[in-house]
Amino acid sequence: METFSNSPCYGCGGQCCKDMMASITKEELETFKIYNTIFILDTADYMIVLKKVLKGETVGRGIYVWNSEEDGLYDIIISGSCENLNQDGMCNIHEIRPDMCKSFPADAGECLSIRKSSMVNISDIK
Repeated sequence: METFSNSPCYGCGGQCCKDMMASITKEELETFKIYNTIFILDTADYMIVLKKVLKGETVGRGIYVWNSEEDGLYDIIISGSCENLNQDGMCNIHEIRPDMCKSFPADAGECLSIRKSSMVNISDIK
């Protein structure tokens, strides 16, 4: 059984769970609603937030959600750190985290590049 201290994520601070965009299912959105500040936006407002994020501008911390109604998925923008991260940067809802989180390749190339770009010393983590 993996524990936090031997997880590849331990000490990272949850760099992959900050300022990100993804798609989630309605069921995953319901889980996020329990634990997070959620802003359900119409198309125009979501595009405003998206443009700001892509320009590197700050928007308020929280999860911004838009339902395109085309594919049954909700597009989300996590602004700041995901509110599910505890003070050690570990996920408080790890057992019920969304598929987008489960499928992220922890300790793989994408993870390592996020850590490098965030100035996290990888040798301190391992």
